[in-house]
Amino acid sequence: GPAHAPEAASANLTASWQVSEPHSDDLGIALDFLRDDVVAATVALDAAPPAGQHTVALPLVAKATYRCRARARNRAGLQASRGSNTILVDGTPPVPTGPVRDGRDPRAD
Repeated sequence: GPAHAPEAASANLTASWQVSEPHSDDLGIALDFLRDDVVAATVALDAAPPAGQHTVALPLVAKATYRCRARARNRAGLQASRGSNTILVDGTPPVPTGPVRDGRDPRAD
């Protein structure tokens, strides 16, 4: 079967939205949180305010991409959707390039 990258720690991913809708005080908002373009979590918010945010906790997988797709629907059933930028989880440890200098004087260790 296909090889899967090990899971990293869970992280909170927050989606924020702002919708201009002059005819309705509340909207139906659906948030799809995608991992490698596959829905990992969906949140449906009925009577959502025109501006807000929602947070979900998802396990992060190294070398996976994450993004959010938001779909808004007004009372008349008209819909619009937008997506976020994509982020990449880099689970590789840093490569040491020299001595670590700590303390107040960068010339001394």
